Amino acid sequence: MKTREVIGINRSMTLQELCGFMQQKWDKESYNDFVVGRPAAGAFQDYIMLPATTRCVVCVYPRKGKVILAVMTNSGGQKTLAGSLVLGRYGRMGMVGEMQGVASQVNTLYAAYLESLFEKEGMLSGDPKRKQPVLKQSNPTQGGIAGNVLELVRIAPPESRGISILSMVLSIISLVLFFTGIPGLVLGIAAILAANSVLRIHGFQPQAYTGHFVGKVAVWMSAIMAFIYIVGNYLSTLA
Repeated sequence: MKTREVIGINRSMTLQELCGFMQQKWDKESYNDFVVGRPAAGAFQDYIMLPATTRCVVCVYPRKGKVILAVMTNSGGQKTLAGSLVLGRYGRMGMVGEMQGVASQVNTLYAAYLESLFEKEGMLSGDPKRKQPVLKQSNPTQGGIAGNVLELVRIAPPESRGISILSMVLSIISLVLFFTGIPGLVLGIAAILAANSVLRIHGFQPQAYTGHFVGKVAVWMSAIMAFIYIVGNYLSTLA
């Protein structure tokens, strides 16, 4: 997932004009209210800030011919936006995981919605690049019911849950078998590929995130063991 999203528009806007546009068009019930301010004391300009996670906000600001949405830390600014998405279900998470995982997924969903608003007003500079998120799902086979955009990141579709669990299981097996060298390496790579297939499409999911991290550790350890075995066998043939 990306921490920065860019939407091309066919005109230039000031921050005040963008804020006025969002005040008129933005669905604050489904996509949350926003404020104008600075996410941290050291920020050099004001942004339109949307809630994301406990330590991150999504900042929206215009540039010439485009509107940018970026994940930023909420360390010293609008604390009222903090805690919007409780991370307890995801376990303990570092700042990098929070920004590149959950907060980035929220950022992508906001960008898709804002792009749809620009499209309706004929303000996009090209074709839409994102699919607008579907809220108020009533079909449980689609993963649950979401009335607000932040709730979507809590819901993993059934098909992604299976792949997420598979990636976690493969990563654990590869870590246990790291001493075998090549087999552990192959399993670790498989775990990473399975995890990436979920993280790229559905955003942060806890099992996939675990599978990706543990898989990377297992790959490094298995690669070291494989190197030791190869060098050892080569030296033994020379003896």
